[in-house]
Amino acid sequence: MNEIIIDTDMKPLSVNLDYFKGSPFPIPRKEQEVVIPLIADELRNGVKNIILELPTGTGKSAISYFIPKLSQYNSYIITHLKGLQKQYVDELPMMDNVMGKSNYSCRLNIDAGCEDMELIEEALEDALSGNYVSDGCSTDLAPCSTVKDFNCPFKFSIGKLAEIDTETSVNSSDFCGYYSSLYDAFMGDYFLTNASYLMSMWPLGVLRERDLLIVDEAHNLSNSLMNHFSLSLSNSSFEKLFNIPTYSDIKSAKGEQKKRLSMRRDKLLRSWNPKDGKNAGFGIPSVPSMQIGTAKRSWELGAKVFRAYFTFISEIISTNMERKLYVGETMRFAKNLNQKLNQLNHKLNDWSNWVWTKNNELNPSKITFKPLSIKRDAEELIHSCAKQRIYMSATIGDIDVFCDELGLDKAETTFIKLNYSPFPIENRPIYTTIKGGSLTYKGKTEDDYYKTAKAISEIAWKYKDKKGLILPYTKEITKDVIEAINKYHPFVGGRLKSHTDNPQERDDCFENFDNSNSNDILISTYANQGYDGKDVDFCIIVKLPFSSIADIQVKKKMDANPKWYKSKVAMELTQMCGRVVRSKTDTGDTYIIDPSFDYHYNRGIGNKPLKTEMPIYVCESIESNR
Repeated sequence: MNEIIIDTDMKPLSVNLDYFKGSPFPIPRKEQEVVIPLIADELRNGVKNIILELPTGTGKSAISYFIPKLSQYNSYIITHLKGLQKQYVDELPMMDNVMGKSNYSCRLNIDAGCEDMELIEEALEDALSGNYVSDGCSTDLAPCSTVKDFNCPFKFSIGKLAEIDTETSVNSSDFCGYYSSLYDAFMGDYFLTNASYLMSMWPLGVLRERDLLIVDEAHNLSNSLMNHFSLSLSNSSFEKLFNIPTYSDIKSAKGEQKKRLSMRRDKLLRSWNPKDGKNAGFGIPSVPSMQIGTAKRSWELGAKVFRAYFTFISEIISTNMERKLYVGETMRFAKNLNQKLNQLNHKLNDWSNWVWTKNNELNPSKITFKPLSIKRDAEELIHSCAKQRIYMSATIGDIDVFCDELGLDKAETTFIKLNYSPFPIENRPIYTTIKGGSLTYKGKTEDDYYKTAKAISEIAWKYKDKKGLILPYTKEITKDVIEAINKYHPFVGGRLKSHTDNPQERDDCFENFDNSNSNDILISTYANQGYDGKDVDFCIIVKLPFSSIADIQVKKKMDANPKWYKSKVAMELTQMCGRVVRSKTDTGDTYIIDPSFDYHYNRGIGNKPLKTEMPIYVCESIESNR
């Protein structure tokens, strides 16, 4: 693998500065003058993979804009989150942007899942007369997606998309929002989307291979692939799909009805057994969770049982959809779950690549399936989308681990790393002297929560008139820290802003926080990375991002590649340390209050210090403030 390390004294290569004039980036940053010609040269030399580790502030969006133009390439540009897509569109509106159907409104003024053809025809006639609906039901729940043989004039056949060429005269404004966006992106030089959408669309065979794929926030790509194939099944899923009485239903019932509902629930949620045939229960089969010492034969037999179980569940969902028993959000849930079940049923042929865990061995209400490796999937769903690829992030981590995770051939790869931050060191101090309690997965005590709340209170008081972030790493710790603060330091609790897992509530919470001029403190795991703290003056990292090795997937990946675990921690911690300072003029203080930090930073697991895995500029911010 060819490695290029860029230090502060590296001079720009030959670059035509006139090219920047009239662009969205008329005055190039020094780093862009260096990096962009380097990338262009590597692409011209035929390098298949370019990995860029560029700190925040170097202008990675400019690379996504200029490189395709300089190389005269058409490109896919993918982000980790839809929110990052929106940031791209705000900065580069010339990029054609497309997301999943659920993000667009139908042109018909119709209820989600409506299948009444008389109402649909009336709504269609109204729409064709020019009455545009901007807040109709989402496209994935519109008649074009749910009613068989309904041919909406505002959509086109995805199957014919690949047959469209650049000479075809089509006005995309004649389509609804989703199909217009897809058409424009398909025809344009820039196809901006998120990883999840590309992974869903590429197997359909309708998208073209492009010259170039650019992956932003590439450190998240392996997780995106993992999540794409992972599956959780729970009793709450079955309640929603199969009309199973909930505990709430039973609690509110009386007398005989209460008894009948309870018996029905027990019958429908009994452990699935293939011997029961069509009358089998929907409950999770009595196959043990994966353990480190599970024999391969048991592993194989377990996978066989689950494949039969998935087939059983999928067939009933399909029958219910044909009988039109699902509407609205339930229909969306059923379609997505059915797709996941069929996908995983196929994947479990390779049983040795999967782990499954139950929340309770004796009486499980939830089971989760996770893959161990996504190398093959990365090739099928990501790498194959383009002839050449650029993977860029501020936190690539260990380059060998990155390549191994994604199955990249290092002989076909160039690694370009910027070894400094463009932000002044005095603007981004990281403090480690204030200590909270130890919030490890085992052994947490009330005293630990008291110490954590005390440390947070001390810092919050120092910034009593400022906005701040608290990064707790896990949802469990989020809940426990909020409770501890409200118990020991309620005046700080009054400043806290948090949210549930509901996406809309979460988005509203972040929007309100960003627009607030008060001394609010946002506590959220969703701010760990990919979040630009707007006017945030301080950040508190409660716990180092060590994933629990009690998780069988984590333990097996760690055993297979010990470097992976340490690289993951360093990468995630670097991301957490970069939340409050987002430009050269921005300032913000970061506090790491985990009492184990000094040990891991200087010694670490197996005498491998964490500081050897973290970028130089992050270590400088830590060591200059000790």
